[in-house]
Amino acid sequence: MWMIAAIVLGLIALISIISNSIKSDLISTLRYENAYLKNYIQAYIDKK
Repeated sequence: MWMIAAIVLGLIALISIISNSIKSDLISTLRYENAYLKNYIQAYIDKK
C-alpha cells in the first residue's frame, strides 16, 4: 500500500516538474492575470 502511494506521489511530482519547466511562462502569466482579476474584483466590491 505504501509503495503504491509512494509511486503515485513520485509520478505526480515528476509530471508537475516537467509541466512546470514547459509551461512556467504560461503559468506565471496566468497567475499574474488571476491575481490582477482578483484585485480588480475586490476593488470593485469595495467601491460598492
